[in-house]
Amino acid sequence: MTIDRSSLLKIARGEDERVLFSRLLDKIDMAQNRGIPCCTGFLSPGERAAAEKLLAAAGHPRSLFYGGYGEAERRVCLFLPDWQEEDDAIAWAPLGLLRCSYSDKSVITHRDMFGSLMALGIKRDKTGDIIVNPGFSDVIILSDIGEYLLTSLTSAGRAKVSTRLLPLSELSSPRSDSRRVRATVSSLRLDSLISAAFNLARGKAAELAVSGRVQLNCSECLKPDRSLTEGDTVACRGLGKFRLTAVGGLSKKGRLCVEIEVWGKNSITSGRSHIMNKEPMKNIAKAEVLTLREQVAYQRGQVVSKTLAQNSAVSVTLFSFDKGEEISTHSSDGDAFVTCLDGKGRITIDGAEYVLTEGQSIVMPAGHPHAVYGLERFKMLLVVIF
Repeated sequence: MTIDRSSLLKIARGEDERVLFSRLLDKIDMAQNRGIPCCTGFLSPGERAAAEKLLAAAGHPRSLFYGGYGEAERRVCLFLPDWQEEDDAIAWAPLGLLRCSYSDKSVITHRDMFGSLMALGIKRDKTGDIIVNPGFSDVIILSDIGEYLLTSLTSAGRAKVSTRLLPLSELSSPRSDSRRVRATVSSLRLDSLISAAFNLARGKAAELAVSGRVQLNCSECLKPDRSLTEGDTVACRGLGKFRLTAVGGLSKKGRLCVEIEVWGKNSITSGRSHIMNKEPMKNIAKAEVLTLREQVAYQRGQVVSKTLAQNSAVSVTLFSFDKGEEISTHSSDGDAFVTCLDGKGRITIDGAEYVLTEGQSIVMPAGHPHAVYGLERFKMLLVVIF
């Protein structure tokens, strides 16, 4: 199989993805052309989604994702030469299990374990899932850091830790903190299902997507009207994640019956205090003169968002739209103040269209359906007051 490296690198979204693609293409070449099995470091769900996009564009070279157990979130990508079968590749995979034991009285969290590893200078791609249990935690690792961790990892949080290396067959079973939600929805739109999963007003659910706080199948999704199918997974920053597990028939009122598996915070008693965590301004330099339009880049065929502030009172976000890209019709619980920073965009409010050019602003009133469209490449500042 001949791979056009330069063409494949062009589909990368940003420099980080381009670097990831370059490394993946090196691995593909090693396995296909030199007959050497190889693997990446551990990939996050977002990196895995990007890798799957590249593999599809490259003609699906022989590969598989493996994280030590079936439901692993972080996984390596194994690249198989023609002579290697999948079972042999999994047996060959350079993964190990580090068991970290501590007193049953110690309260250790995932953050404690992760922080202790990062404090030792361990790169994130060297560690997979961390499974925390009473009295011990299991950390899936790349085998080449095992000996170092045996001698260097002595504490987590405030607890003393003893470590030993075990085969992956000894991995403890992850505990499931999920709950099942059965609901009826008007459609399979993203905002409708977020609303059902976390008991939010639909306008608030739409605002989460538009503000860049929602990922669909590990990729950012800014479109509240995106239709979901069975098996799709949605992560909402600050709330948790859910999977659409089943779509049934219609209720007596003509609504769709769905079943959703939800992980994360219990949102039955929803309110602003946990929908948006209080936090300072982020993702932007402070005490420095800036040009706002330079703080977010254009990407071909994409709407790009960059959140600067998000709390229960205000949301501040920068957006860039490639020509022809849009955020579809939705409504917000707060007044939304838009300022055009570059290019030309069309704002639709209650069906009426308004064209903005650089320096012009408009307010999209709370509760009124509105949409944004890039007539040309277009950047804007969005400030929502709740």
